[in-house]
Amino acid sequence: MAVFNFPQTGPYGLLTEEHFSAIKQFKEFVSRNPQNHTSNLQKLAYVLPQNYGWGMRAAKDKIWGVWPADEQSPGIWSDLGNLVGNYSYDFDIVYASGWTRVFAKQHYKTLIWWNGIIRQLS
Repeated sequence: MAVFNFPQTGPYGLLTEEHFSAIKQFKEFVSRNPQNHTSNLQKLAYVLPQNYGWGMRAAKDKIWGVWPADEQSPGIWSDLGNLVGNYSYDFDIVYASGWTRVFAKQHYKTLIWWNGIIRQLS
């Protein structure tokens, strides 16, 4: 789980006691309900730009809940709509990083990058 926290709004950034409570409840739920994870090697992953915090609720959704959508948002929205149409929700969304290719080889057969690059991994 990742939490974006903009530091200039209050003593805990954007986070309130309600947020901390929700994080604690989520942690407790996950601890009480462990999941059996199977291999994703037959799955694909859509790779977002590094640290991209776009809300994914609409093409013009905000980035990190604060800034307006950028020039990449409509294309990513369209890509995700096409993936849902073709694969239902049987794909993962991951962030680009220095570890993406290394990690992905162990977990995915196909990577589809936000910029149109498609990589088949073996």
